[in-house]
Amino acid sequence: MLRSSFGSNRPVVLFTLLLPAIAAGVLAVVYAHPGTPALAGPAYDLLFGTINQWPSLSVGLGVLIIFAGAVLVNGIYNEHEYSDRENYLPAMAYFFLGISSLEWLYFNPVFTSVLFLLLALRRLLRIYRISNATSMLYDAGFFACLAVLFYPPVALALPFLWVGMTQLRTATFREWLVPVLGLATPAAYVVVAYWWFEVSPDFDEFFDLAGRFTFGPDGSGEGRNLFFAFSAVTMLPVLIGLGIFVSGMGVSTVHRKNTKRVFMWMSFFLLLTFVYTGFLQESDVASVALLAPAAAVFAALCFISERRKVLIDILFYVWIAFAVLHMLYTGVL
Repeated sequence: MLRSSFGSNRPVVLFTLLLPAIAAGVLAVVYAHPGTPALAGPAYDLLFGTINQWPSLSVGLGVLIIFAGAVLVNGIYNEHEYSDRENYLPAMAYFFLGISSLEWLYFNPVFTSVLFLLLALRRLLRIYRISNATSMLYDAGFFACLAVLFYPPVALALPFLWVGMTQLRTATFREWLVPVLGLATPAAYVVVAYWWFEVSPDFDEFFDLAGRFTFGPDGSGEGRNLFFAFSAVTMLPVLIGLGIFVSGMGVSTVHRKNTKRVFMWMSFFLLLTFVYTGFLQESDVASVALLAPAAAVFAALCFISERRKVLIDILFYVWIAFAVLHMLYTGVL
């Protein structure tokens, strides 16, 4: 029922996510507390102290950011025909990934950064066969800089702007410079603010390597084991969907093939960012949200498949069950 509903071409199904969003938000306010991200940027630091004084406001904003990210992922997926037919499974997958931890429902720098990266990706993908792409390239750079200001490690993902541009058009020298101008605009305001208040930013935490890769919550017990179990259950549909995504590139139109390549490049750079943060002395559990756009798109391609329908149904509902169970273990149980 749930898979077929979100597998339809009716956008009204997105409103059905409001009920689990409200329920998860209430549970977060009652049972969870906002974490203190170790790698947050200046934009988040400016808002964090104020917003998290009111848990309901923080959770409301956090849920809104996750929901907006889900809608953006689904919009990109449908607009550029990543699937043979329109559906809303990417939004559902992204949303359930977002609410799978009650702590993540609080105003979070990683999900906020991902939201701005998705806005940058959406603008970048629209430069295909556009005579004058200046405004779109500027916007892509602008949104990408905002993503860095919320979560600085995503600076490692910025090359996707130029790599993606080369996949979509033969860019002129001026077009190569436009994203730099977009990046520089908010960055200039930040530099002036630091100068005005005579504050020097500390970047040590972004380069303090631990020498080993760490992933997942601290401690041990059922909560930690469930985290890895949920990660494993998520990997299966993601890998299946990745295979479908890549194999479909061989029979796609030039436009679909190029937009898929751009998405793959952004996913690669976000994976690189995630791995890098895992090697830092202080990393955030929520850094896994960097993989949410790719996981949502690839998992959706698996869940929309009509081959071996019974097995896909089982995998789909097992994944949903693990997402809800993991959410409950992050505060309620």
